Amino acid sequence: MTSRGALVSRILAFIFVAFTGFWAMLPTEPALAQLRFEPVPAEAIQNLSVLKQKQACPGCNLRNVVLKRSNFSGVDLEGANLQNTNLAEATFDGANLNGVNLAYSYVKQASFQGVQLSGADLTQANFYEVNLRDADLSGATLRNTNLNKANLSGVNFAGADLSMTYLRDAVVTNANLAGAKLCNTVLPDGKVSYDGC
Repeated sequence: MTSRGALVSRILAFIFVAFTGFWAMLPTEPALAQLRFEPVPAEAIQNLSVLKQKQACPGCNLRNVVLKRSNFSGVDLEGANLQNTNLAEATFDGANLNGVNLAYSYVKQASFQGVQLSGADLTQANFYEVNLRDADLSGATLRNTNLNKANLSGVNFAGADLSMTYLRDAVVTNANLAGAKLCNTVLPDGKVSYDGC
């Protein structure tokens, strides 16, 4: 092989390795893959400013906002739209999130300890390794939500819809599941529940 041919071979090999390495680094988690990359509405940027100043923004629109590693402990966001947000490693301990829309959000390794999420929509959200200890999720919708390895100790799921939710390896000590719908739900031990189908 000529030196030019060897050089071309090395360049092609480098491009192949770089390209396949790039794809290997892309997120493979289903909920992250479902994260919709949409522009952040101007209203959401204004509302974020209000939230940071007043620690409250009930009913406000924060759709598509990246709040990764933010600390919003004790804030009042009742009825807010947080759909499709990135809340990875954020802290919302003790916050009022009753009736919020967290559908399609990426909430990996965040802390929601003692938070109020009654009537909230968490459809297809990724709550992988999230701390929800002592949270109130009564009447919440968690359809097809990833709660893998989440701390759900003492969580109130009374009347919640956990259909098709993934609870594998989650800690559910003293969790209240009274009246919860567990249709096609993967339980912490890996078994599938058909309760409420």
